[in-house]
Amino acid sequence: MKNAIIFLFAALAAVFTAFSPSPALAGILTESSGRSPACISCHSVSVMGLEGGYLASDISGFIDDFGAEGAADFLKNIPIEVMAAAYAADPLTDTDIEGLIDDFGSGKAFQINHIAAGAVLAVLLALLLRLVFRRRGGRE
Repeated sequence: MKNAIIFLFAALAAVFTAFSPSPALAGILTESSGRSPACISCHSVSVMGLEGGYLASDISGFIDDFGAEGAADFLKNIPIEVMAAAYAADPLTDTDIEGLIDDFGSGKAFQINHIAAGAVLAVLLALLLRLVFRRRGGRE
């Protein structure tokens, strides 16, 4: 039973790894660096399952709507008063903007390691079935 518990924790860690966004994008989207607010302070990113603030629109299709060049220009010269004020003290760096555009534009932000996720879910299902049928047989 001890091995099953250890295996379960390892499988859960693998699931979280398989479903996580790129580290650079996750940081910009979800973590306030102390210098500027996180994107999800005001926006949601429904494609990633990130429920954010309700002040502004969902940004899942940001690159599709503006194109890479338009999105970069938007983020460098923010035309929305509330957003411009939020980033006035310390705007997004060129590196931040490039990372967002690269990840959103290529779809890397939303890719899942399907092989890892499938393997982990199959093993979890096998473990669950083993536990169910072990108890049905009266053995513990």
